[in-house]
Amino acid sequence: MLFALTATAIAFIAYIFTTILGMALMPSAVFNDNLVEENKEFVALISPILGTAIWIPCIVSLGLIIGFTRPLIYTLFAIAFIFIYLKRGKIFIPSSKIYWLFLTIILVAAFAGCCSIAPLEFDGKIYFGLSLYDHVKAALIDSIAKYGLPPKNPWIADNGVPVNVIYYYGLQAFAAQLTLLTGISGYMADTALVIGFCVLISTSSVMAFTLKLAQKSNSYKPCHKKILLVSFCLMFFAWRLSAYFELLPQGIKSALSPNLTVLGFWPTENGCIWSSQHCVAAAFVMLIIYLYYLLLSCRDKKNMMVLTIFIGVIASASVITSLYAGVFPLGFLLAALAFVYVKDNVFRKDFNSKLTCKLCALAIAFIIAFPYLMQFFTQLGSIPIELGVQPAYGDSFRGGLFHILKYLFSFYFIILPKQLGLFYVLGVGFIIVHIFNPKVIRKQDRFILFGELLTISTLIFISFIHSTVYSNDFGWRTLEPTLLFLNAFASLCFVKIYNFLYENKKKLAYAFVVIIAIIQVVALLYPQDSEPIEIRTDYPELRLVFTKAIKGWKKVREVTDEKDLVLSNPVTFKHLCYVGKIEDNYWVDTFFSCYARRSTPVSDPLFSWCYSMNYDLNKLKTRFNRVVKFFEGNPPQAEVDYIIDDLKVKAILITPLDGLWKNEGKLLTRYKKVFSTDDYKVFVKN
Repeated sequence: MLFALTATAIAFIAYIFTTILGMALMPSAVFNDNLVEENKEFVALISPILGTAIWIPCIVSLGLIIGFTRPLIYTLFAIAFIFIYLKRGKIFIPSSKIYWLFLTIILVAAFAGCCSIAPLEFDGKIYFGLSLYDHVKAALIDSIAKYGLPPKNPWIADNGVPVNVIYYYGLQAFAAQLTLLTGISGYMADTALVIGFCVLISTSSVMAFTLKLAQKSNSYKPCHKKILLVSFCLMFFAWRLSAYFELLPQGIKSALSPNLTVLGFWPTENGCIWSSQHCVAAAFVMLIIYLYYLLLSCRDKKNMMVLTIFIGVIASASVITSLYAGVFPLGFLLAALAFVYVKDNVFRKDFNSKLTCKLCALAIAFIIAFPYLMQFFTQLGSIPIELGVQPAYGDSFRGGLFHILKYLFSFYFIILPKQLGLFYVLGVGFIIVHIFNPKVIRKQDRFILFGELLTISTLIFISFIHSTVYSNDFGWRTLEPTLLFLNAFASLCFVKIYNFLYENKKKLAYAFVVIIAIIQVVALLYPQDSEPIEIRTDYPELRLVFTKAIKGWKKVREVTDEKDLVLSNPVTFKHLCYVGKIEDNYWVDTFFSCYARRSTPVSDPLFSWCYSMNYDLNKLKTRFNRVVKFFEGNPPQAEVDYIIDDLKVKAILITPLDGLWKNEGKLLTRYKKVFSTDDYKVFVKN
């Protein structure tokens, strides 16, 4: 519990810093002439998004050019504090009770998110949530703090040097600042500045733009903020509609369900936990679209220049944080805007008048993100994307027109409502009603239009573009900006229905709120796969050994330098964190990734290769098998020589569950035993 509380406190401090920085940076075009309380709330909510979107490209691009070091980070902080001091007149504290109530709610949500991967010790055993599976990237944060940028793969090393990572790492670099400056573990930094901070940023973006969309609604009144907050909580903190899907006849479920259970689409708050960097990139995309909306209506040249610069910088942040969530949705929106460009003369005129600004924004984004893009694409090889029906669907959904229509009906009307929840239903319903309103193209409604176009275009494109991996990571990652907009649209739809009922009969409005709440509670309580906060309690004896052996990593760090390679048995604790079936190899080595704070020549085969997909997979499997065999005990001289001469391992940590514990074979010919307890043994190269 203390671990999660500490992580939440760190996340909140980062949230406050980025809020103040964002306020100091905020373009004047965002402010009204008179900064009324409601606009103060909006500015306060989008400020941390702006502050983060400016900070990430600075540390990543400069880190790639001159080195990700303490002097760089100290210099950036010094510049930030000087700038904040100079712009202190723009900084304010909202006095609205609704704002502070919202802040309290999202702090609780951030704490719950941190609890999802925090180690919970009870009766001498450590337990953690299933979502830790996707946060063994904590080892990547430790690696960035040690090696700088571009990041090195902590799970694969050749000739004593970790190989390069092929991954979007903006948020991990953001978290690695904390590890570099304070020395705290990557595990804590990931919990605080990846999960906790992501929850705060994502919720702020949804609430901010829900408020902005509501203000653009004809029926909005300031007194509606309370019901807006209620609607936000009911839409954002919800769960899948699996319980209601079970009410369908078995024949329909069988005919319209995908062949695989792993679909990769989750509600928003689950996405904050499982795919944090994509949610943060989605918040950047929302801000880009809002600033673009302001640019179209702007006539002041100075404001146009400022907005152009900010759009470019934030776009580079979205690229660096997540290519899937930060780039593809904007491309889909551009395709949709091309359609509007052809259909609407007023929009075409405004678009053409700002063409120079748009090209400048693209140039700024490309220049800032160029060091990252160069490093990424020179190592990527082929892009793992293809066209067609999603991998989760079988042959019964492929073929002629009937099969395609069957697939689309299943995807849009069965699977997405089931997987995402009620906010998808209400959000799409809002779009369907609103998009056919002829007034929607009007200038004052364009921000709503842009959000709707992004949502529609993304939903269309991801139905026929997917990644080649089993979980279709392209689909659910690219969908994240759409989910944030759908949350805002669903909240607005909720308020409109409530207002309509309230004006006719108050009791009907209250009953509506109660019914929605009951629907969400039932959905939340229904047993699900991959709960966002699901604490695994199985294998208690294995957890006892795990908990005691963790202390061995501290001893390993005492006898090694931070860039030395270390080794432990990657399969000893594989049953403690896996998804699906253990025999399918979807397990991760939490023992090494969360606690070693060093690099290794090989770890679990999934994550070892996942972040360096151009690495020779057969070579990796051969190495993995030899290492596992080594830990089974009685290694011959040739295998000991392989560990020390080929893999360049400086130190080895052994637990009582390893065969090597009882039969060391020829290990002592090249290594010496420096620590030996009932819980672990540490060997160091002679």
